[in-house]
Amino acid sequence: MGRSYCAMLALAIVAVLQTAYYYPQLPNIVASHFDGVGRVNDWSSKNTFFLLYLAMIALILAIFWGLPLLTQHTSTSLINLPNKHYWLAEGRRESTLRFFQQQMGWFGVATLLMAISVMQLAINANLNATRYLPGRSFWMILAVYFLYVIGWLIRFYARFGRTS
Repeated sequence: MGRSYCAMLALAIVAVLQTAYYYPQLPNIVASHFDGVGRVNDWSSKNTFFLLYLAMIALILAIFWGLPLLTQHTSTSLINLPNKHYWLAEGRRESTLRFFQQQMGWFGVATLLMAISVMQLAINANLNATRYLPGRSFWMILAVYFLYVIGWLIRFYARFGRTS
């Protein structure tokens, strides 16, 4: 298990600890959805709020842990990769899939960090009497995540867009 997968596991534990710490502090009905400027536009029970959060964390783990493992047993014809016949040919397939697994691991870390950060904003909003989520902070978190995704895609295509 690589460092990124250990980091994902640590972040999942952070999400569980975050839930355990804040659950007793929040009211039974919480603001669960906010508009683009941070105003509440939907409410839910505290149980639903945290259940959906932990389900989302589990789904992120399943995707970013499961997809790389699945590709190891997938036919080359089902893998969408630039120049896949070159990169998945005998002698290169193992290193290609190892690179893919490492990169998906770091993508999972970034996605978990974004989810935990946004959840913390929502928790903070619910701890505040105004129930206001700071929209600027939300958009900053989202911008950083999307910059990471763009950089990840550039690195991915720089690696596999060539055949040498």
